[in-house]
Amino acid sequence: MARGEPEETDKAIREIWRQRLGRWPAESSVPRYSDHGYEGERVTAIEPAPFGDGILAEALLVATRPASPETVTSALARLRAVTAHRKTDGMDAEAWFTAVADELENYPADVVRQACRDDGREEKWLPSLKDLILRCDRAVRYRRLLRKALEAAK
Repeated sequence: MARGEPEETDKAIREIWRQRLGRWPAESSVPRYSDHGYEGERVTAIEPAPFGDGILAEALLVATRPASPETVTSALARLRAVTAHRKTDGMDAEAWFTAVADELENYPADVVRQACRDDGREEKWLPSLKDLILRCDRAVRYRRLLRKALEAAK
């Protein structure tokens, strides 16, 4: 499930939720703005599930499973190859990979890959750790809200 695009994974989870629990939960949301203007709605809360479901819980567990070190390193290598960065010696580059990879290994593989791809397409310079974490947090937030809603089942 977490091998494709984050949007595909989220769509699959929504479909599993609907099939297993009979309906989609109510959501609260607020508008999201950035330096580029309106970027859509940000879900802030999801009502608790009416009951627990093992299959749905497993799907959410898989969708939020941390990426492997190899996946993160590969995504970061691609990002570094397609963005401008200051000239460094080999030790600086290795330190950057290690520091950033340690942080990004907490996110699902599809989220890490998409964050690195998007940053490489949208930005000229190699991003800071903070920028990558913001992208990843934004992408995985919805899944975490769904897990919380399922765990709060009556």
